[in-house]
Amino acid sequence: MQNKLIFLLLTLFLPLLALIAQQHNDGTYYYREWSRYNHSSADSLTAFQGKTPYYAVQYDSGRVSVVAYYHSDDSLQRRVVYHYDADDQYTGESMFDGAGNRLIMMTFREQPEDKQLLQQVYGPDFHLKERHFYSRRFFNQQDQQIRYELFAVNGDLVAHVETEWDANGRRKMETTWDDVHGRPIEKLHYDYTGEGSYILEIFDADGKLFSRMTLFHGQKLLTP
Repeated sequence: MQNKLIFLLLTLFLPLLALIAQQHNDGTYYYREWSRYNHSSADSLTAFQGKTPYYAVQYDSGRVSVVAYYHSDDSLQRRVVYHYDADDQYTGESMFDGAGNRLIMMTFREQPEDKQLLQQVYGPDFHLKERHFYSRRFFNQQDQQIRYELFAVNGDLVAHVETEWDANGRRKMETTWDDVHGRPIEKLHYDYTGEGSYILEIFDADGKLFSRMTLFHGQKLLTP
């Protein structure tokens, strides 16, 4: 659990990591403990391989590109891939488990959902200013998004969307939350029987149910 938390916290240190990466030659460097990364030179892999857990930090084009965590039996447990744009600016990162399944994706780039979410929270006249917000996506073992989080640049959670899936890999329910005011915004219940429909529930500023309607669109439009 502790090592998993360390990986989740890596995003907090990314600007520092990106800066330090400019000072390294390309290649892979190994560290017995993550705390040694900023304070020590790289460790010798042969000194602890097969004995204790360790970290592998990979550099490409003079910047950190991958950080991987290995168990004491040398099995890969977690891997974080860092993303950069054409101007060599850090744009986000993706986390994978040891089997290569995507777990989390974070980005400082505007996403398709952001404008609508921000206007639902702050009002229809709100306009997104890039890099004032960042977002994270969480995925299940089928690589389906189960949670989308939108943060202000200071780290405060602004809004999030929770998605549930059925046994056939289809959306079951989707709930949008306003985390600034602590209230639900809307909820979609998907029904795939017959021609297919979904129930849309909209909540008012106090988080109370304001309207509920059933919409019919057919199976094809309901299937992701």
